[in-house]
Amino acid sequence: MPTLNFSITSVGDWCKAWRKSIKGDKLVVNAIYIFGNAIVTSFAGFLFWTFASRIYSISHVGIASSIVSIVQLLRFIGFLGLGIGMIRFLAEDESPRELFTSIILLSTSAVFILGGCYLLLMPVISRELSVEVAGFYQHVGFMGFLILVTVFTGLGSLFVAAREAKYSFLQSIVMNIIRLVTVYFLIDLEVWGIIGSLSIGYLIAVILSGIFYIPRVLPAYKIRVRINWGKIRNIFSFSIGNYLSSVFRQMPASLFSPMALEILGKSSSAYVYVIFMVVSFVSGPGLALGNSALVESTHSPEDYKKIITRASYIALAVTTALAGIMYLIANPVLGLFGEGYLENAGGLYKMMLIASPFVAANMIIINFLRTKKYIKELVVSSMILAILAVGIPFSLMETMGIIAIGYGWVSAQIFVIIYILFTIRFKDEDN
Repeated sequence: MPTLNFSITSVGDWCKAWRKSIKGDKLVVNAIYIFGNAIVTSFAGFLFWTFASRIYSISHVGIASSIVSIVQLLRFIGFLGLGIGMIRFLAEDESPRELFTSIILLSTSAVFILGGCYLLLMPVISRELSVEVAGFYQHVGFMGFLILVTVFTGLGSLFVAAREAKYSFLQSIVMNIIRLVTVYFLIDLEVWGIIGSLSIGYLIAVILSGIFYIPRVLPAYKIRVRINWGKIRNIFSFSIGNYLSSVFRQMPASLFSPMALEILGKSSSAYVYVIFMVVSFVSGPGLALGNSALVESTHSPEDYKKIITRASYIALAVTTALAGIMYLIANPVLGLFGEGYLENAGGLYKMMLIASPFVAANMIIINFLRTKKYIKELVVSSMILAILAVGIPFSLMETMGIIAIGYGWVSAQIFVIIYILFTIRFKDEDN
């Protein structure tokens, strides 16, 4: 008995010491919240699309998933790389409130113009989507959804930049709860029931963030409709390369579902989007730790090597373990979405899991390039990734089906890692 009591006491003391050390470690704390955000969003997305696939037809899910993918791509392009710029410069800016306002105003204006241009070109770009997104109310719904996603993203970047990622985590919880609750009640709207539930979730999360979270991060914040172009120019000098890199890296994820819609049909679009959504949380540790490492490296530039190395080891270990578990439970996971998913998308699911550790490694390497300001290498590697990840499936999908996306995704991730490592090696030798 004395030994048992001693063991319990020792374990309790160790747990207290561990919690104390973690609480003071901003890298880990923010990474936990960022990763928690990714897990909540991915798990809620898993539930949301599982539920939607059960109560909506697969054609409605296919169209809605393509709209969501396009909106995410337009948001990425229209945000102009300002999210990374905010993470990089907010801490050292003498007027963070003005910086945040300028970024939100410019990004929402940009996505509004971009979204309007896309709607005009939609009959040429995507005949399938143009049939569904036709008419005044559909256009308003599309543009409203796009702007809400953009503002929501900007708030998330603000909270991460301020080293208060817990607020980004909380707004994601709000958004995901709302969309899960409302999707059933909008079933009569068909495709727009899915989009509407997402829009309501984003709207309420943005309103609550404005009321409760922004005042804690930016005390006495007031909206002033004015863009400080001097601050924007400073960010662009840093973020234009990061912006181009982000756009290139977002392209495959955003184009896979619409590409499957146009080449293979509505059902394939649904399969592709759901698989990508389910697997995405496996790469969450790499994204979370990579972003947290970038923030901490900004605050402690002298320790960037130690910060990034530590983040890399943790990210790869957790991602590989999660991918292995998800691979083993493929049948019950895909079975939740209904008939056809395991049979038609099981191969793609496994291929995407195989790619997950490489995706995590890429995320860490990207933030290393950002920290070192190797912008040229960042942009070129991202462009190569986009070309391979989209080009391979585009040329093979008609004969191979959606599994072609898996081959393209794995090949692109591995090739880019090799390319970056060789490039960095020669660059360091030259220096």
